[in-house]
Amino acid sequence: MERRVAGLSLVDAVIAAAIVVVAIGVAYPGFRIANDTIAVSTRKDSLERAADRILDRVIEEIRSGRILAVAESPEVPSVTLNRPGRGFGIEDLDTDGATPWQSTNVILRFRRTGTFQESAEGRDLNRDGDLTDSFALGVLEIVENGRARPLTRRGRILLGLPGYEGDVDGDGEDDPLFRRDGRRFTIDVHVLDDTRGEPLIATAHGQVHLRNVQE
Repeated sequence: MERRVAGLSLVDAVIAAAIVVVAIGVAYPGFRIANDTIAVSTRKDSLERAADRILDRVIEEIRSGRILAVAESPEVPSVTLNRPGRGFGIEDLDTDGATPWQSTNVILRFRRTGTFQESAEGRDLNRDGDLTDSFALGVLEIVENGRARPLTRRGRILLGLPGYEGDVDGDGEDDPLFRRDGRRFTIDVHVLDDTRGEPLIATAHGQVHLRNVQE
């Protein structure tokens, strides 16, 4: 009786290897696109969380004190605040119920560290259809007792030039970092990450109704 030995011949092995190579070649672009999409999504999520943290901190400071001054364009954006004193009781209030404010002020300010020029980078950053815009890059910091601490931990604050309040999101409207209208205070935080790949921008917007007497 003739016996057959199971196995692959050399021709079978070559054909199988060729099929595997073709399959990998077809699938690889899809794997790469999926991987790039996940990486971009992760960067975007991280950047959005960073923008939200900055916004939350600014709102916390604005709500806790009174505004003494808001810099106007073309000055570098800043807000000067006065906080209530610490460790005082009812007996420390005067007959009018006035708040005993601290003698030292707190400043929230933008510190410029660079510039993004669309024409030089070849990128329409605010997607308004041209490459003519320029933007200031920097960090938002808080200054207390002469010491500055950054509030920006990831990415860089993005402000439109000239005047630090140009159009950042391409809607044709100005985008100042801080804006005060009576007792309504608006904050627009645009954070840029251009460290790798396509530049990403995350935006956080908030409004505060000023509860403390601001005069």
